[in-house]
Amino acid sequence: MAAAHNHNSRRQMPLFAVTVFLSAFLLFQIQPMVAKMILPWFGGSSSVWSTCMVFFQAELLLGYLYVHWLHETLAPRRQTLVHIALLLLSLATLPVAADPSWKETAQAHPTLNVLGVLATAVGLPYLLLSTTGPLMQAWYARAFAGVMPYRLYALSNLASMLALLSYPVLVEPFLAVQGQAWMWSAGYALFVIAGGAESMSNAPFYSTQARWGIHGGGLHFNDALARGRVTAGGRHFPVPGGMIETAENLRQEYRISREEQDELAFHSHRRAVAAQAQG
Repeated sequence: MAAAHNHNSRRQMPLFAVTVFLSAFLLFQIQPMVAKMILPWFGGSSSVWSTCMVFFQAELLLGYLYVHWLHETLAPRRQTLVHIALLLLSLATLPVAADPSWKETAQAHPTLNVLGVLATAVGLPYLLLSTTGPLMQAWYARAFAGVMPYRLYALSNLASMLALLSYPVLVEPFLAVQGQAWMWSAGYALFVIAGGAESMSNAPFYSTQARWGIHGGGLHFNDALARGRVTAGGRHFPVPGGMIETAENLRQEYRISREEQDELAFHSHRRAVAAQAQG
């Protein structure tokens, strides 16, 4: 079992690392970038900067609340589907740009207008970026019991620092605001691809040999997404099509809905975790 976990960890760790690094880097690059877009409209007074900070901190808080709700209330498969749907939806807001129509009323209600232009320009992408660090750590800890996910936290801190240091030195002097927006949007699209791939890679590799002993030749691992197996009486019966096709067959032949299957899997996982905790 430990060998299976290590094998799967090596397979998935690059996706976890790329997703976490990109999210933290983009999260801290967009703050000075969008601030530069709207400064000519609202000025550089302390109230404008304070309002921007309130917006970004509120988005971070909402992101953490979303992760808590997702992880505590939904089964793993539904977590994946919900998060991928939001990632795809956020692509419709690209490229990031501050709507020029806000300039007309910028001075009438500056605080509300700053919040409004930030929400329309970067609201959903920033929210999803803020969820990535804690969500990936939670999924990593769930996928690999006993493996600490804190290396992802360290990687996130490194990416954040690089984003803040690189913007005034490598980005702002050489790119106009529009070019920065397109570059950031391309990076965000890459993040969505990496995040979506990571969400779909939570199914582990497994071996059916360890329980009955190994008689030379080493362990052979199976991909749970590509092939399923049912074990009975010491014999292993392959399930063609893997777990996806099997779930659909159960729905059609035995009238067990996908929602009921997800609910059963969720409660089964919680019971297994509780049993392991009790020894």
